[in-house]
Amino acid sequence: MISHEPVKLYQLIESGERLRDKHLESVKDQIRRYHGPWFYGQGPALDEEYDPANLAYQYVSLVLPILAWDNPRFEVSTKRGPRIEPVALALKYALDRWAVDTDVQETMEAAAVDYLFAYAVYLTEMEPSPDQDPTGADPRKRPVVNRLDPRRYGMDPYADNPRDARIKWHAWARDKDDLLREAEENPDAGWNVETIKRVAVDAGLEKLQRDEHVEQVSGRDEIVGYQVWIPEWELPEVAKLKPKERRKFHGTLVDLVVAGSTDGTTPKGVPQFIRDPRPFFGPKWGPYSVVGAYKVPGKLYPLGPLTAVEGQNRELNQHKISFLKAARARKKIGLASDKDPMLAETINDTPEGQVALGSIDNLDRNFREIELGGPTEEQRLTILGLQGDVDAALGMSDAKRGEVSGIGTATENAIADAAGNQRLSWKKKRFRKGTNDAMRTAAWYLWESEDVEVVLGPEASEELGVPEGVTFRGGDPEGEGALKAKVPFEDLEIEIEIMSTERLDEGVAQARAVQVFTMMAQTVPAIAMAPMAGWKEAFDLVGEALNMPDLGEKLGIARVQEAAMQGALPQQQQEQAAAQPRMSGDRASAQAGRRPQVSATANRGQRSSPTQAPARKQIRQARKAGVA
Repeated sequence: MISHEPVKLYQLIESGERLRDKHLESVKDQIRRYHGPWFYGQGPALDEEYDPANLAYQYVSLVLPILAWDNPRFEVSTKRGPRIEPVALALKYALDRWAVDTDVQETMEAAAVDYLFAYAVYLTEMEPSPDQDPTGADPRKRPVVNRLDPRRYGMDPYADNPRDARIKWHAWARDKDDLLREAEENPDAGWNVETIKRVAVDAGLEKLQRDEHVEQVSGRDEIVGYQVWIPEWELPEVAKLKPKERRKFHGTLVDLVVAGSTDGTTPKGVPQFIRDPRPFFGPKWGPYSVVGAYKVPGKLYPLGPLTAVEGQNRELNQHKISFLKAARARKKIGLASDKDPMLAETINDTPEGQVALGSIDNLDRNFREIELGGPTEEQRLTILGLQGDVDAALGMSDAKRGEVSGIGTATENAIADAAGNQRLSWKKKRFRKGTNDAMRTAAWYLWESEDVEVVLGPEASEELGVPEGVTFRGGDPEGEGALKAKVPFEDLEIEIEIMSTERLDEGVAQARAVQVFTMMAQTVPAIAMAPMAGWKEAFDLVGEALNMPDLGEKLGIARVQEAAMQGALPQQQQEQAAAQPRMSGDRASAQAGRRPQVSATANRGQRSSPTQAPARKQIRQARKAGVA
């Protein structure tokens, strides 16, 4: 059991911060070179060091629109079968509306940049809804996903995987007067008013790792603290709850400060709780979500793509700097013979494009052009080789940059682009997976919290058959919630819809739309002829290839099959009814001594249909009786 004493907790936090800072040690310099020296005003002279090949900017500008172009849309399904599907569909539309209302795209954009350098961290918390009446008796809240600076987040240093961490935390800063006012106005929140009054201000600001260019001034009077989540610590009041309510609480949250007190009762650096321990109302995986591209065996923190190639990036830029210095040092001069002193003067005084008069006798002996310095071919080839190594590691290519030079064939460019797509697809998947964990946390609050209420849009009203303006309410409300209350959140499968967050090329989108429309128009007649085939599954398979999940459901293939099967039954009945008079006529002809008429198909010896079998039987009977 992890100790619950402030001193022991802070010792674990300090150990975790040292490990985290070791992982992020190079990121500060990477970011400095990413924004360049001109970000803060006048840059250095060209002969001073800077990154002429700004690899970080190139990569971020290429990948960022693919990771966080738009707000996500969601796919929600349930293990409980079609009976619960309407409730899952309502949650899907609630999530879609919530993502727009809270502008998830802006958060994803900031997190994506962190993710490309090192790793990203999301913090999902409940906040008051901006459109509610704060004085109302029924306050409304909503979950909000925020990007958390990785330099302010930490995990159990003894774990080798974020999921196994037994403690997680983040540093926060609050104005002392604001925090004191909140504590006095909300006594049930558990803030220790007396501790807040005594705690020293502006101590521990270095923990926030703010921009070093910001000049620290007095007047804000900030308190720096830590919020710590301990998943294995269950408070006694939670243990007394009924199982239905107890399952909504997982672990304990505590807030501590190490600033010391103004009256000297608590020295600086000695941690103390500034708030009573409180149960964590939230999912079992906690309020934090870590998003990393690559795992490192035996290491707690993931590896960012730009950190992985930082050595190659520095080597490339060192060679590029040497190349450019050599290019700037290159000279091309004219050397005139001292036997013709007027020649140099004539060359210098003649404007460009003009003709000068002078002796040209022995000109090749009296004048020479001389080149000094300059880059070498070996330098250029070295830079190309280093650039190729970095591109291969990151999945970049000339085709992705839009800089196909024509040196390589179309096949070579296509092969290079395909190899890059594999690496890029993995990064997209990992970012979507980590972001989906944070979205799932928000969905948990939408599902479980009675304080959450989201208005569903007109699209939801049309598909669900409910009045416009209907809301999705968390917890276990009456009415539609009677069915919802029977479904645990763990039975819901929530995924970010593929391609919903990335920019899709307009030409590709148009081609896919035309392809799907053409395929639908050509396939519907075949569905009517063979409705029992697995058409929905076939369309879903095509949809996966086109990054259009559940394409069969979206096109209503099941409804087409159902309509085709209902139309086929009357057609079979009509065929059987049409065969009955023909059979009666055959029997009457045999009794009258006339040869019955048999179809040409049967006469050719082909297999007869079930409706033709009674007619052949009548023929055999007539022949035995000597009629035929």
